[in-house]
Amino acid sequence: MTQGRRLTVLGAAFVALALVACSLGGDAKTPAPVESQRLSASAEVAPRETAPAAVAPVATAAPPAQAVLASQEYNQDPNLRCDILEVKRLSGAAMLVKWRLSRPAAGTASGLIAAPPATIHHTWSWDYAYVTDPAENKKYSGLKDSAGSWLAQGEAKHYAPGDRQVMWMKFPAPPESSARIAFVFQGFPPFEDLPVAP
Repeated sequence: MTQGRRLTVLGAAFVALALVACSLGGDAKTPAPVESQRLSASAEVAPRETAPAAVAPVATAAPPAQAVLASQEYNQDPNLRCDILEVKRLSGAAMLVKWRLSRPAAGTASGLIAAPPATIHHTWSWDYAYVTDPAENKKYSGLKDSAGSWLAQGEAKHYAPGDRQVMWMKFPAPPESSARIAFVFQGFPPFEDLPVAP
């Protein structure tokens, strides 16, 4: 092939290449390497992974409220309540009485800034907590351990809005034939006709 012919073929190839570049809108880009073209082609064909659907949190139910056997208001302020939660026989001829003192949370003031409500002080002594067996017409004081300490838990305190305290005391169990008792706790009317759980 002569040199002139080579130049003609080479020039024709150059013109053809220029025409192809112009037909692309004049925005010709450098061709990507072959390996990169294969990767982009396979990326286009591969199905896209979808993000896992958000799992809604499972709502857990609040523990059921403990049943209240009886309820009374404090003699000096009806905002303090005493709820009897449990009366049951224990081994060793004992009986457990469990109760809760509580004051409801304060309401919201409308428009005016109110002074914080005063606390309610409840004073009492284990000496004055007792049960009576109406069937036997007998009074039972609380039990003490060998050191002379009450088998009980609770404290005299000031109750602010929203405060509560669960208390308990052990007593001698009435005879098996007695299915109900009365409970007396200082500052509250007597809790009559309480069922004794086995």
